[in-house]
Amino acid sequence: MFVKRGNCMLNKVLSKFYKIPYLVPYWDTNETGILKNCFFENSLVEGSHSEKLVKMLNNKTNLYSYPTNLGRSAIQLALGQIPKDGRKEVLISSFNCSGVVQPIVQAGYIPVFIDVGIDFNISIDGIRNNYTSNTIAVIVPGLFGKSPHWKEIKTFCKEKNIFVIDDAAQYLGLDGAGTNGDFGIFSFALGKPVESIYGGVLLSKKKYSFELKNKTYANVLSDSMAALFRGKYRKYTLPYFAIKDGLKRKLLKNSFSFDVFNIPNVSSGITIEQFKKLDKMVKLRQRNAKILLDGLSNIDELTLPEFSKDHAFLKFVVSLKKAKQSKAPNRSTDLIKFVNALASKGIETEWVYLPLHLREPYTNYRTTDLTVTNNIWKCSVSLPNRPGLSEENMIDIATHIKKSVIK
Repeated sequence: MFVKRGNCMLNKVLSKFYKIPYLVPYWDTNETGILKNCFFENSLVEGSHSEKLVKMLNNKTNLYSYPTNLGRSAIQLALGQIPKDGRKEVLISSFNCSGVVQPIVQAGYIPVFIDVGIDFNISIDGIRNNYTSNTIAVIVPGLFGKSPHWKEIKTFCKEKNIFVIDDAAQYLGLDGAGTNGDFGIFSFALGKPVESIYGGVLLSKKKYSFELKNKTYANVLSDSMAALFRGKYRKYTLPYFAIKDGLKRKLLKNSFSFDVFNIPNVSSGITIEQFKKLDKMVKLRQRNAKILLDGLSNIDELTLPEFSKDHAFLKFVVSLKKAKQSKAPNRSTDLIKFVNALASKGIETEWVYLPLHLREPYTNYRTTDLTVTNNIWKCSVSLPNRPGLSEENMIDIATHIKKSVIK
């Protein structure tokens, strides 16, 4: 009786605390059914889904597609196809995921960290001001779902013979995503527009032949179960994974290298199902963004993103104006209080990126003026905006934010 009552009480507490988890994949019985079928058919690693995924991507993009285990693996493959001519530097925004800089270093190139604009995307001024005769490529992400400023970027890079990698990992779902450069890449990790166990793809106008190894069955099975419980059931499993990840960071030495593998068959199958509902997911994120923008528009203390058809709102990032004034080297205490206030109401948020030039082992690479980057990361946070949230959820988020900001 005591155990049964205790479990009910625990679930009640967790349900309240994680009323609105940040990251839960938009999966239904189609995705979980593929996972189940691949398990019972012993086809987690190899099977027909992978070939179908290639055909689907080729048709959608009118490019050749090469699926991999990770988005960063696709970046490394792209860099490996650039002709070697002595140039070594690759321009990337410092306000970025570490998965972008790792393949640059691993491929033997040198990252150069440049600034972003107020929309968080890499700017043409940043590219132009940091270009040198040693610049061979630029990686252009559509950060948080906002399409990059392609016209000016492509014109300048063509003039200077700079290879362009269209990093569409976050703005997949918008017209032309992944097709604007010499190479394009998608990522299918949890938290991306298309969410699978994991996966990525290289897009190219040219046909290549890659011989990639498969991950082991045990690894794919373990990763599949982790994605299912970490993502789909996040409301209940987040405490476990938070403790697990914390201990891992303390006890294990950070590894900045990775291996390039094939995408597993189970990931291919789930990716195909996710593409079927991609348009719907973009529309739901945009709907949720509109609700937040309407509900928060009168709060002077917040800087909000602008609504645009060129924004898929993978992440809805707000900045606390008071926190912008902080001179501290770390995140503002005002921002931390804001995040904790939302957490107390069961609303999980996500920190924006710690800039790459502030992370080990990347602190010694070349940088120039990073004024915007150095300001925005300390005062910004991402609010829940995933497609599985209801209109009522979004109204609740806006209501609690008003109470948290306006005293």
